Amino acid sequence: MDLLDMFVYAGYLIFIIAVLLVVRQAKTMGDFAVGRRQFTSVIAFATLSATAIGPGFTTGLIEKSSTDGLIWVVIFSFFAIQMLLTGVFVAPRLRQFPNALTLGDVMGAAYGPLAKVLTGVIAIVISVAIVGAIAKATGTFVNVITGINSTISIVVSMLIVLLYSTIGGIKADVFTDVMQFVLITIGIPLILLFLLFDTNFSPAIEAISFENPDMPLATFIVLAGSFLLGEFLLPPYAARAFSARTASDAKRAFIYAGLFSAIWFLVAGLIGVLGVSKMPGVPADEVFITLVKDVLPAGVTGLALASITAIIASSQDSFLNSASVSFTRDIHQVVKSKDANNPQLTTTKAICFLIGLASMVIALYVPSIIDALLIAYTLWAPTIVIPLLVALFYREIPPIAGPAGIIAGGVVTVLWITVFEEPSGVPSIYPGLLACAVGTLLAGLLGSKSSKSYLLQPIKPYSVDK
Repeated sequence: MDLLDMFVYAGYLIFIIAVLLVVRQAKTMGDFAVGRRQFTSVIAFATLSATAIGPGFTTGLIEKSSTDGLIWVVIFSFFAIQMLLTGVFVAPRLRQFPNALTLGDVMGAAYGPLAKVLTGVIAIVISVAIVGAIAKATGTFVNVITGINSTISIVVSMLIVLLYSTIGGIKADVFTDVMQFVLITIGIPLILLFLLFDTNFSPAIEAISFENPDMPLATFIVLAGSFLLGEFLLPPYAARAFSARTASDAKRAFIYAGLFSAIWFLVAGLIGVLGVSKMPGVPADEVFITLVKDVLPAGVTGLALASITAIIASSQDSFLNSASVSFTRDIHQVVKSKDANNPQLTTTKAICFLIGLASMVIALYVPSIIDALLIAYTLWAPTIVIPLLVALFYREIPPIAGPAGIIAGGVVTVLWITVFEEPSGVPSIYPGLLACAVGTLLAGLLGSKSSKSYLLQPIKPYSVDK
């Protein structure tokens, strides 16, 4: 790296370390989990966007576009559509549960402790996998660009994120997310501008097309559906809705994030197409790294490295926070304590740190970030999405419907992957969703609206906003 690049990147690292020194310690669960619900729509939009736009939506899209063209921008844009629909129809309804901190709280209020615990367990598993996989990507990227040992990069980056997330909770996460959002909205588009001017806007621009005759329509539909549903209201996204000041703020935050992500996907896709045009012969999975390392001018390389690090950190801190809050609210509360103040806060902070350590271990062994993202796509939508939507839009339903849908969707998803090995290339998200819908519907029709079992007695989330 050039000396100027080192100074630029060092400046970013100094900023992150400064956060550790000035961040205020979260003193209540309300502080730690939702920041006392004080975030405006603009702040919620910035932190939601920084959380959602992770490595898969940046370097992953650049790689795909390098190989197959801008058709992947269209496919990724179905995630943007999902965010818009969530903003219009779903996010405001989450605020009908005024004391909720997690989706487990919502599921518990509709279906009882069993659904609450199942939701918490799935949320934690997904979060640990994603945080660990993102850390792995950090180590690989920093090692290739700077030569720093990947293990050192993983440990140092994880410890920094882990410390400010554990100490300050969601307020520290949001503060850094907003600053990192500003950085990435400058750094990544600057790479595109460099490529555009370097190619004089042609002939590469002439080759840009959103069509790909090599991709069958059925494949496109399957992929588009996966992006539309796969990350629907993942735990950290829901946390931004819960922490917004009002239901209207939550609604606007998701709508703004949907519009922003659509633009972001176009920028990343163009970088992939123009990058491979400028560097013919470079493998698709090395286009972005080669571009940053060997092609960008001094200063821009450092800014690009800082931007990617910011993208990574802003996703990690959000998943750490939501996973630790899910453990406390959705599992610990059910099996042990219902104290809303310091005992739960202490437990949450301890769990946040332990989850971070577990993710760090995973980062040293998980082969690629895609593996963890597939866990999110294959587990989350088939188990949580349908029971959650039913809980939000149709409140009068037998409590057994929630657990039945979650278990049915989870079992079929696992069997589809491990036993049937996704026949005909059909992703497990589709049979899993179908099984979840059938399980929820049948249990809803046949089950009783009142149950003597504690596991099926709806429980209202208690307040921690004092």
